[in-house]
Amino acid sequence: MRSSPGTRWAAVLDIVGAALAAFMISAPTFPSAARAAEKLSVEQRLEHLEAADIIRFKLEDYMRLLQSADWDNYVKLFAPDAKLDIVEGILTGRDAIKTRMANATARMAKAREGQPRRQRGDILSNIKVIVTGPDTAAAQSRFTMLGEDANGNFMVTGSGYYTDQWVKVDGNWLIGYRAVHWDMLHGQKADDAAKEVEATRKTELDAMANKLR
Repeated sequence: MRSSPGTRWAAVLDIVGAALAAFMISAPTFPSAARAAEKLSVEQRLEHLEAADIIRFKLEDYMRLLQSADWDNYVKLFAPDAKLDIVEGILTGRDAIKTRMANATARMAKAREGQPRRQRGDILSNIKVIVTGPDTAAAQSRFTMLGEDANGNFMVTGSGYYTDQWVKVDGNWLIGYRAVHWDMLHGQKADDAAKEVEATRKTELDAMANKLR
Protein backbone atom coordinates (compact mmCIF):
# COMPACT_ATOMS: atom_id res chain seq x y z
CA MET A 1 0.00 0.00 0.00
CA ARG A 2 1.37 3.42 -0.92
CA SER A 3 2.31 5.52 2.10
CA SER A 4 1.34 9.17 2.33
CA PRO A 5 4.00 11.85 1.90
CA GLY A 6 3.48 12.98 5.50
CA THR A 7 4.26 9.49 6.82
CA ARG A 8 7.33 9.16 4.65
CA TRP A 9 8.67 12.53 5.72
CA ALA A 10 8.07 11.87 9.42
CA ALA A 11 10.16 8.69 9.12
CA VAL A 12 13.17 10.36 7.50
CA LEU A 13 13.06 13.84 9.03
CA ASP A 14 16.07 13.39 11.36
CA ILE A 15 18.16 11.76 8.66
CA VAL A 16 17.36 14.43 6.08
CA GLY A 17 17.97 17.19 8.62
CA ALA A 18 21.45 15.89 9.35
CA ALA A 19 22.23 15.43 5.67
CA LEU A 20 20.94 18.88 4.82
CA ALA A 21 22.99 20.46 7.57
CA ALA A 22 26.08 18.75 6.20
CA PHE A 23 25.20 19.98 2.72
CA MET A 24 24.84 23.56 3.94
CA ILE A 25 28.32 23.40 5.46
CA SER A 26 29.77 22.35 2.11
CA ALA A 27 27.49 24.64 0.10
CA PRO A 28 30.20 27.26 -0.76
CA THR A 29 31.38 24.84 -3.43
CA PHE A 30 28.08 25.57 -5.21
CA PRO A 31 27.39 29.35 -5.25
CA SER A 32 23.67 29.14 -6.06
CA ALA A 33 23.09 26.53 -3.33
CA ALA A 34 25.02 28.67 -0.87
CA ARG A 35 22.86 31.71 -1.60
CA ALA A 36 19.69 29.67 -1.16
CA ALA A 37 20.98 28.17 2.10
CA GLU A 38 21.70 31.64 3.48
CA LYS A 39 18.09 32.70 2.94
CA LEU A 40 16.37 29.69 4.54
CA SER A 41 16.90 27.81 7.78
CA VAL A 42 17.24 24.04 7.82
CA GLU A 43 13.67 23.77 9.10
CA GLN A 44 12.35 26.01 6.31
CA ARG A 45 14.22 24.05 3.66
CA LEU A 46 12.78 20.80 5.02
CA GLU A 47 9.29 22.32 4.93
CA HIS A 48 9.83 23.31 1.29
CA LEU A 49 11.02 19.82 0.41
CA GLU A 50 8.00 18.26 2.11
CA ALA A 51 5.61 20.67 0.36
CA ALA A 52 7.13 19.86 -3.03
CA ASP A 53 6.80 16.14 -2.31
CA ILE A 54 3.13 16.55 -1.37
CA ILE A 55 2.43 18.50 -4.56
CA ARG A 56 4.11 15.83 -6.70
CA PHE A 57 2.05 13.19 -4.90
CA LYS A 58 -1.14 15.13 -5.71
CA LEU A 59 -0.12 15.61 -9.32
CA GLU A 60 0.02 11.82 -9.63
CA ASP A 61 -3.47 11.57 -8.14
CA TYR A 62 -4.66 14.23 -10.57
CA MET A 63 -3.80 12.02 -13.54
CA ARG A 64 -5.47 9.00 -11.95
CA LEU A 65 -8.67 10.94 -11.31
CA LEU A 66 -8.55 12.43 -14.80
CA GLN A 67 -8.32 9.03 -16.45
CA SER A 68 -11.07 7.54 -14.29
CA ALA A 69 -13.32 10.61 -14.82
CA ASP A 70 -13.88 10.84 -11.06
CA TRP A 71 -14.89 14.48 -11.21
CA ASP A 72 -16.19 14.65 -7.62
CA ASN A 73 -12.72 13.92 -6.24
CA TYR A 74 -10.94 15.61 -9.15
CA VAL A 75 -12.28 19.04 -8.25
CA LYS A 76 -11.17 18.58 -4.63
CA LEU A 77 -7.61 19.04 -5.87
CA PHE A 78 -8.55 22.63 -6.78
CA ALA A 79 -9.04 25.53 -4.39
CA PRO A 80 -12.71 26.61 -4.09
CA ASP A 81 -12.01 29.75 -6.16
CA ALA A 82 -9.45 28.14 -8.49
CA LYS A 83 -9.06 29.14 -12.11
CA LEU A 84 -8.54 26.63 -14.94
CA ASP A 85 -7.23 28.27 -18.11
CA ILE A 86 -8.04 26.10 -21.12
CA VAL A 87 -8.70 26.52 -24.85
CA GLU A 88 -12.34 27.53 -24.29
CA GLY A 89 -11.39 30.22 -21.78
CA ILE A 90 -10.91 30.54 -18.03
CA LEU A 91 -13.14 28.52 -15.72
CA THR A 92 -13.53 29.82 -12.17
CA GLY A 93 -14.53 27.70 -9.20
CA ARG A 94 -15.00 24.00 -8.61
CA ASP A 95 -18.54 23.85 -9.97
CA ALA A 96 -17.57 25.36 -13.32
CA ILE A 97 -14.54 23.08 -13.63
CA LYS A 98 -16.55 19.96 -12.76
CA THR A 99 -19.34 20.85 -15.20
CA ARG A 100 -16.91 21.37 -18.07
CA MET A 101 -15.07 18.12 -17.44
CA ALA A 102 -18.28 16.11 -17.05
CA ASN A 103 -19.74 17.57 -20.25
CA ALA A 104 -16.55 16.77 -22.18
CA THR A 105 -16.67 13.18 -20.92
CA ALA A 106 -20.29 12.84 -21.99
CA ARG A 107 -19.51 14.16 -25.48
CA MET A 108 -16.62 11.74 -25.92
CA ALA A 109 -18.68 8.82 -24.67
CA LYS A 110 -21.43 9.64 -27.15
CA ALA A 111 -18.90 9.86 -30.00
CA ARG A 112 -17.64 6.38 -29.10
CA GLU A 113 -21.08 4.75 -29.03
CA GLY A 114 -21.14 1.48 -30.96
CA GLN A 115 -17.34 1.26 -31.07
CA PRO A 116 -15.26 -1.35 -29.24
CA ARG A 117 -13.57 -0.21 -26.08
CA ARG A 118 -9.92 0.72 -26.67
CA GLN A 119 -6.96 1.04 -24.37
CA ARG A 120 -5.72 4.45 -23.29
CA GLY A 121 -3.41 5.98 -20.76
CA ASP A 122 -2.34 9.36 -19.41
CA ILE A 123 1.28 10.06 -18.45
CA LEU A 124 2.73 12.91 -16.40
CA SER A 125 6.44 13.70 -16.66
CA ASN A 126 9.02 16.52 -16.50
CA ILE A 127 7.63 17.62 -13.15
CA LYS A 128 9.15 20.77 -11.65
CA VAL A 129 8.00 22.22 -8.33
CA ILE A 130 9.33 25.34 -6.61
CA VAL A 131 7.92 26.44 -3.27
CA THR A 132 7.72 30.23 -3.39
CA GLY A 133 6.42 30.92 0.13
CA PRO A 134 4.82 29.35 3.21
CA ASP A 135 1.49 28.96 1.40
CA THR A 136 2.41 29.23 -2.29
CA ALA A 137 4.21 27.14 -4.87
CA ALA A 138 4.68 27.00 -8.63
CA ALA A 139 4.71 23.80 -10.67
CA GLN A 140 5.06 22.73 -14.26
CA SER A 141 4.66 19.27 -15.78
CA ARG A 142 4.18 17.61 -19.16
CA PHE A 143 1.07 15.55 -19.79
CA THR A 144 0.93 12.98 -22.59
CA MET A 145 -2.23 11.19 -23.71
CA LEU A 146 -1.83 7.76 -25.28
CA GLY A 147 -4.51 5.83 -27.15
CA GLU A 148 -5.13 2.71 -29.18
CA ASP A 149 -6.29 3.12 -32.77
CA ALA A 150 -8.65 0.87 -34.75
CA ASN A 151 -5.70 -1.31 -35.84
CA GLY A 152 -4.49 -1.93 -32.31
CA ASN A 153 -1.55 0.45 -32.59
CA PHE A 154 -0.69 2.86 -29.82
CA MET A 155 -0.12 6.53 -30.52
CA VAL A 156 0.20 9.89 -28.81
CA THR A 157 -3.19 11.57 -29.04
CA GLY A 158 -2.01 14.82 -27.50
CA SER A 159 0.61 16.36 -25.23
CA GLY A 160 1.40 19.64 -23.55
CA TYR A 161 2.23 21.39 -20.29
CA TYR A 162 0.37 22.17 -17.10
CA THR A 163 1.57 25.43 -15.56
CA ASP A 164 0.28 25.73 -12.00
CA GLN A 165 0.12 28.01 -9.01
CA TRP A 166 -0.52 26.02 -5.85
CA VAL A 167 -1.88 27.50 -2.61
CA LYS A 168 -2.14 26.14 0.90
CA VAL A 169 -5.72 26.35 2.17
CA ASP A 170 -6.42 25.25 5.74
CA GLY A 171 -3.17 23.27 5.70
CA ASN A 172 -3.99 21.54 2.41
CA TRP A 173 -2.05 22.13 -0.84
CA LEU A 174 -4.48 22.81 -3.72
CA ILE A 175 -4.32 24.10 -7.29
CA GLY A 176 -5.13 27.80 -7.27
CA TYR A 177 -4.50 28.36 -10.97
CA ARG A 178 -3.75 26.00 -13.84
CA ALA A 179 -3.03 26.86 -17.46
CA VAL A 180 -3.14 24.07 -20.04
CA HIS A 181 -0.77 24.54 -23.00
CA TRP A 182 -1.11 21.99 -25.81
CA ASP A 183 2.03 21.79 -27.93
CA MET A 184 1.00 18.53 -29.62
CA LEU A 185 -2.66 18.34 -30.61
CA HIS A 186 -4.39 16.82 -33.62
CA GLY A 187 -5.40 19.56 -36.06
CA GLN A 188 -3.28 22.24 -34.37
CA LYS A 189 -0.95 24.27 -36.58
CA ALA A 190 2.77 24.10 -35.85
CA ASP A 191 2.95 27.88 -35.38
CA ASP A 192 0.20 27.73 -32.77
CA ALA A 193 2.00 24.87 -31.02
CA ALA A 194 5.19 26.96 -30.92
CA LYS A 195 3.27 29.79 -29.24
CA GLU A 196 2.04 27.38 -26.58
CA VAL A 197 5.60 26.25 -25.90
CA GLU A 198 6.73 29.87 -25.60
CA ALA A 199 3.89 30.62 -23.19
CA THR A 200 5.17 27.96 -20.79
CA ARG A 201 8.53 29.76 -20.60
CA LYS A 202 7.00 32.98 -19.32
CA THR A 203 5.94 31.67 -15.94
CA GLU A 204 6.69 32.41 -12.33
CA LEU A 205 8.25 28.96 -12.13
CA ASP A 206 10.92 29.89 -14.67
CA ALA A 207 11.48 33.23 -12.99
CA MET A 208 12.01 31.54 -9.64
CA ALA A 209 14.30 28.93 -11.18
CA ASN A 210 16.44 31.69 -12.69
CA LYS A 211 16.88 33.29 -9.25
CA LEU A 212 18.23 30.01 -7.90
CA ARG A 213 20.77 29.49 -10.71
